[in-house]
Parts: sequence; structure tokens; C-alpha cells
Amino acid sequence: MKVNAKFPAASPALRGIICLHSGHHGEVLALLDSATITAGRTGRAVALGTDALAPRRSAVVGVIGAGAQADLVVTGLRRLRPVSDLIIHDVSPERAYAFRARHGGRLAGSAAEVAAHAAIVVLATWSRTPCHHGQSSSV
Repeated sequence: MKVNAKFPAASPALRGIICLHSGHHGEVLALLDSATITAGRTGRAVALGTDALAPRRSAVVGVIGAGAQADLVVTGLRRLRPVSDLIIHDVSPERAYAFRARHGGRLAGSAAEVAAHAAIVVLATWSRTPCHHGQSSSV
């Protein structure tokens, strides 16, 4: 059983547990941190999917959102294919600089700049404001 809650002001924002029960007796065998397992699983799945779907010649990777999820995706993607250049943007300049320090690459001034120069774009963000039913937006 997995129970998660999202706390946007906290770091990490996702908090929860995974309860592993015996299939025979129902006893609790383990309690696991769901944030770590969920982030790792999602990051590896995104890296695998990206590698499978992107043309092999695509070696310039853009990252929009430079948090923990982007770390996992870029790390996984680099294990699967060569990355010749990394272009990074985040709404937090500090987070973008820290990401560049860990992964290399160059910083972009906007998400549009990342999209204009990258063959693969990793979107690792979450909305800080809700979308309301009937609300229109342009992309």
C-alpha cells in the first residue's frame, strides 16, 4: 500500500510511505519511504522512455526544472546514451546553478530558449498554481 501527500512548500514536496505486507498472512514486512522509491522509479522510467523514443542522433538535452526529478532523469539518460550538451533552466537561478555544478552544461534564460536549442527536452516541473476547470491557456 502506498500513501503520499504533497506539500509544495516542503523539500522534498512529496512525503509518504509504502507498506509491504505479506501475501500469506497480511503482516507488515517493511515500511519504505515512498518519495525516494517513487522519484527513482519515475526518473528511470522517463530516462528509458526518452531513450526509446528519441532518435539516436539526439545528443543535446534540455532540462526545464532543475530539481530532484531532473537529476534522476539526466543521470539515467546519460547511462543509456551520449549527451553532448545540456541546457538548463529553472525558475530558481540557485537551483539551476546547483544543477549545472552537478551535471555540467550551460544555463538558459527561459524555457523557450531551452526548447529552441535542445533535441530532447526534459520537463521536470510541477505547477505551483492550480488550473481551474474552464480556464483557458495558450501554449
